[in-house]
Amino acid sequence: MLVNALSNLIDKRAPESGNGYSIMSLWALSWQFHWQQTRSRVNLVQLLTLFILFFYLSFTTLLGNGVQGYLKQNLQQLLGADSVVQTFQPLNQNQRSAFIQHSHEFSETQTYNVTLTHQVADKHLAQLVRLKAVDDNYPVLGTLGVSEKQGLITTEYTKGPSQDEIWLESRLAAALSLKINDDINVAGQTFRFTHYLISEPDRLSEGHNSDMRAMVHLASLKKLIQANTLEAKSYRYLMAHDEAQLQSLVSASDDIDGATLISQTLGNHPLAKSWQRVEKFMGLVSVLLVILASIILALNNQNVIKPLQTFSAICMANGLAKQASKWLVIFGGLFTTAITLVPSVLLATATTYVAVQWLENYHIVIALDWQWTALLEVIAIALSLYIALTLPAWYSVHTSPVKRLLMSYQAPERKQWLKIIMPVVAIIALIVWYSDNWTLTVMVVGTLAACLFGLVLLTWCVLGLGKWGLSKRAQLFGFALYLMQQRIYVKGAQIIALGLSLTLLLLSLRITQDVTNILEQLTYKDQGNVVISQVTNTEQQALEEFLTQYQGQINHIAPFQYAQLTHINQVKLNETGLQPSESSARLERPIRLHWQANVPSNNEIVLGSWQSDQVFKANQWPVSIESEVFEDMQFKLGDVLQMRMGKQSVELLVAAKHDFVSGGSNTTFWFVRHSNHAVSNVETFYMGDAQLSDEALANLGQVWQVHPSMRMMSVDTMLADIRFYMNFLIMIVVIYSVFIALLTNLLLAAAISVHQKQDKARNGLLTVFGIDKTKQKLLIFYEWAIITLLPALVATLCVYLSIASFYKYELAMPYQANFFAVLTQALVMASMIAITGIVMSLRQLKSPTRGLLEEQ
Repeated sequence: MLVNALSNLIDKRAPESGNGYSIMSLWALSWQFHWQQTRSRVNLVQLLTLFILFFYLSFTTLLGNGVQGYLKQNLQQLLGADSVVQTFQPLNQNQRSAFIQHSHEFSETQTYNVTLTHQVADKHLAQLVRLKAVDDNYPVLGTLGVSEKQGLITTEYTKGPSQDEIWLESRLAAALSLKINDDINVAGQTFRFTHYLISEPDRLSEGHNSDMRAMVHLASLKKLIQANTLEAKSYRYLMAHDEAQLQSLVSASDDIDGATLISQTLGNHPLAKSWQRVEKFMGLVSVLLVILASIILALNNQNVIKPLQTFSAICMANGLAKQASKWLVIFGGLFTTAITLVPSVLLATATTYVAVQWLENYHIVIALDWQWTALLEVIAIALSLYIALTLPAWYSVHTSPVKRLLMSYQAPERKQWLKIIMPVVAIIALIVWYSDNWTLTVMVVGTLAACLFGLVLLTWCVLGLGKWGLSKRAQLFGFALYLMQQRIYVKGAQIIALGLSLTLLLLSLRITQDVTNILEQLTYKDQGNVVISQVTNTEQQALEEFLTQYQGQINHIAPFQYAQLTHINQVKLNETGLQPSESSARLERPIRLHWQANVPSNNEIVLGSWQSDQVFKANQWPVSIESEVFEDMQFKLGDVLQMRMGKQSVELLVAAKHDFVSGGSNTTFWFVRHSNHAVSNVETFYMGDAQLSDEALANLGQVWQVHPSMRMMSVDTMLADIRFYMNFLIMIVVIYSVFIALLTNLLLAAAISVHQKQDKARNGLLTVFGIDKTKQKLLIFYEWAIITLLPALVATLCVYLSIASFYKYELAMPYQANFFAVLTQALVMASMIAITGIVMSLRQLKSPTRGLLEEQ
């Protein structure tokens, strides 16, 4: 049928003189042939793969720099600057000059612990607060959230307080019974209270705590500082700079004892790791997408090259010179390029423009940088990959005699090296040239190399059993192995291609799921907009009544009692000889001790077991400790901790170690006592979070007036920024996942369709030799089971063994290996391929024997 159709087509284009074809006639003939192939969907998988590859590379190139710039700017606003230097001693003039010289803008803030006092009638009110003094340049980036009414509705300001002004948190103002324009005393100096302080752009990097906060202008404290009345606890220097100046700032900060430089570029910004993980994810997926596309093109080459061989043979039989056959190949490549490259680039450009306009509706302003040189570069890369993958097939068409082309000539295995070497060389060259992360590149290439070795070894071992298939003891399964062994090159290539593809898909799927889950955790979607850090039972009831009135709610509340760790295994805490750490420093002060009869929903026991308070001995309650504290303090199961609670001392037996898990409350504790009851004669407090409406936020001062000691903190502004940033990162991950899904479907189509014609002829021969339909169906089932199960097992082992390295060295994350989950996903993918392949093969069996053997 194909030969007849091509003959009719060529007859219309044959030269009248018989002296050969002109370039224009070859052009028209080749394009007409490829257009017919396209209309009949013979090359559909190839065209779609190239279209997606061109679109992906063009779209990410056009939009990538703008998105990266926006995310970087967003991170800087969450830091309040490009970089921040924190010290516990003031900088001298030379040090200040060095920072000012290498930055565009420079701001200094100082933090003090002071007691604010206010006289109300015959009462003298006082409150210990953390006072932040800022200069005229603060904040360098971002805005301050303030309000002129007692509530938590914010107005954005780009400057801090003026001289002799003071801004206070709402709860602090309530505790001191202050109203706007009231005067307040700070170390003997009077300030006018002008605004409620709601949020600060650099608060995230300072760390959130329940300390009451206030803000003044640095110049207002000049006299107090000169008189040594106030002593700063910390100094922070905020700077705006470009990338070229960062190294100079790093060098300057290294020369200062005790100085800490925080910068997104250095990766120590509180949210920098999230962006770095997404960058690593995008880098990995970019490599995987290109490799997947390469495998799909390699798999589909056989379906595309067979009609081209027949077409070239008929052309040469009708007078086309052997040397002129190269034009058929060239024009065919130009046709494929034209109908995939041009539409994909145009669509990528239009999609980029539409995406930017759509994002502007959500106040996401992305500055597009139309880097046409970079676009041409990635297009050249993709074209080079396409040429390298199809060159062996084109070479075969150009060098094979007409007779062999018409006979569907298959080169001997020793001459097939070009088909194997060229794709491998092309992919390696692409990775080496395109990658900017050698650790990641080595991991991916190493995983694929291990997978390839495992597939070759396992395929050789399994198909090598085919000799047993002709023995008297062999059953139908053995005969299936024998048939596959006779086509070991074809079936081996199919198994290897599927194995590499499943490995890449498993890597993409597992990492996509984990990165998305991490980002979703950081959105704190279950976190309310007000954190309740400490309330009594009476204050909790008052808050609940207030929230009922204003349609708010407490999301989660947990009881705790203050406890001071004094001894570990009868040794005083300060005599244990432990290395200094954040945990040990924090445990020098009272901590919140929670209790619960069962494992909290947001905790997971990773060591030990949860005990009942019925099993404790000698007044030693079982306790679970958070993993990081457990490791920092070098605790062991069975350790006895002595804690001071109120006027009594209690002993706790270390029974378990726990980790925080998402899905429940965001409130978690370092120490959780396994018990139903609080420790008697010790005051109980509560902490958690609440969701307040705008009206409730505006009137929250009513509760603070009655209960000034209630510790609550608005995190609405901070959470809004973090959620927005994380959701944007999730959107990027989802976009990359869409490309993976599209190529996955094309991979399935290519894996199933490859060698279908050979299988069709085989089924016809089996029928001729008297094998009934039932046994043929079993042979088909056995063959597809082997073709898909072997790659699934090898891919599972490779991903299971290699993915932990990616998490450790690239994402800086612990990885809990789950072999069963990886195996399940691999088997699901393999089953999809096998079922579809079996269905297509069974359809072939319904055809008459002559139809199975007939050349299409």
